[in-house]
Amino acid sequence: MVHVDGSALGSPGPAGYGGLCRDNFGLCLMGFYKDVGVADNLKVELLVILHGMKLAWRANFHNILCVSDSLLTVNLVLRPLDVFHKYAPIIAHIKELLQQFWSVCVCHSLRKGNQSVNFLSKLGPNCGVDLVILDTMPEGLHSFVKTDAAGTIFCKM
Repeated sequence: MVHVDGSALGSPGPAGYGGLCRDNFGLCLMGFYKDVGVADNLKVELLVILHGMKLAWRANFHNILCVSDSLLTVNLVLRPLDVFHKYAPIIAHIKELLQQFWSVCVCHSLRKGNQSVNFLSKLGPNCGVDLVILDTMPEGLHSFVKTDAAGTIFCKM
């Protein structure tokens, strides 16, 4: 599973995103966050799906459930591409990855089920770092990871 979340401090404003790769039992395999400069929420939510999928691929995770708490973003990815959409190039790139030779399912989760990545996404804006890959979890994240792993993912497709 790749749980992702974006965070923009304003619309547009300083923005970043975060994600967490877990195994089928909820165990954290890798985390990440990134500062993306100034952007709006929708752009950041799309970028985190795109980059979360790319990171998962590079880490040899080829059977992926990508979970986002942005229903609008999930719908943009799953529905036919609107070539006139403001972010059509990003959406098209995500769709290209979905058609690669791997198994990817993108679904929506309520924010309650995505607390860990919400925490990580808040580290992104203004961190001044292009991309941070975590093999150990930062202080403060452990309780969210345990709660999320024990909870239910509420999918809307």
